[in-house]
Amino acid sequence: MALYAKTLPETIDGGQFLKEYKDHNDPVTIIDEKRTYVVRAPTLHPINENFRVKVRTLFQNLIGHKQLIVCSNCCIFLPNSFAIIWYADL
Repeated sequence: MALYAKTLPETIDGGQFLKEYKDHNDPVTIIDEKRTYVVRAPTLHPINENFRVKVRTLFQNLIGHKQLIVCSNCCIFLPNSFAIIWYADL
């Protein structure tokens, strides 16, 4: 998990969110001040996917695309995630 993911709260109350951020810039949905919203769990997949892409790009830039294809058989699984560093369809 990316280091900054640990800074996200597990949950946030709607009232607390509105007090801190004022708005969420979405005209379709409303924020219920009395509801508690889960924050960290729903954001872990996009955070881990972003990390996976950055790592893959770093390796591709270091060793080149052809070498990365050879390395694609070596899967590195991120803890507690469906994301893997290498995809077989490179």
